[in-house]
Amino acid sequence: MISGMNIMGNNEILTKEAFEDAFYRKYLYEDYHETSKINSITKNSLGRRITNVFNDVNFKASAKNSYKNYPTVKKVFLTRNSNPKTVSDSYVSLLSTRRSERKYRDKACDISILTEILSRSAGITKLNANGQNFRSYPSGGALYPSELYVMAKKINGLEKGLYHYNIIENSLELINTDNVNRKLREVCSYDSFMDNSCFAIFITSVFARSTFKYGERGYRFALLEVGHISQNLSLSALSYGIGSCELGGFLDDELNNYLQIDGINEAAINEIVFGYIDK
Repeated sequence: MISGMNIMGNNEILTKEAFEDAFYRKYLYEDYHETSKINSITKNSLGRRITNVFNDVNFKASAKNSYKNYPTVKKVFLTRNSNPKTVSDSYVSLLSTRRSERKYRDKACDISILTEILSRSAGITKLNANGQNFRSYPSGGALYPSELYVMAKKINGLEKGLYHYNIIENSLELINTDNVNRKLREVCSYDSFMDNSCFAIFITSVFARSTFKYGERGYRFALLEVGHISQNLSLSALSYGIGSCELGGFLDDELNNYLQIDGINEAAINEIVFGYIDK
């Protein structure tokens, strides 16, 4: 065994015990990662699977309907500004100044700004002739397994509550009116900086939309997609002076229950809180 191997960085040398734990303990993610690998054998079987899927009439129909809809709940339709004003339109500036912000002003956000953040980050950017939609983020096979839920805390023009973002209608569908501040504390590793946040966005994955075509590999694509959307949301919000912080410490079952999803077919992957930066 190679003792004291430096895998953490220049200033962190693993102890013998930590080394053995890092390299010899069996983790569940290892099973998943091995199962989802593509090699010379699985490459051919995956190719056949994709070919079969392309010829499947059910797939062709489902590819046009990669979104959720709540037909019986209250809807708030979002109207986009044809010439929205932003604090900074410099993409390079946004990239260089984006940080995980944890200090917010006690200020409400207008629904028009929330509309632009959602539409820019995850909205439809193109419809082709057969009705399939395309969005501002990459998605394996354009299957779009992600769903967005908005917890509105301090949004001018929008009732407090939990909403599902209907991408096709560009609307917010009200699905829960429980106390948002209390629920935020219940479903995540609470920190006081969240109190002044304007809203939170939860991103979920409906895995079968991707795994139907790509098998185990589709799980990776779903996770990558959530990352793309998260960065879109952060940069779009920052253009209005709104900071964000991604929170990976949410309680999975509690959050899934709050979102009214089963945590298996559709599960919460990321949580982001947003608020006006207090410099």
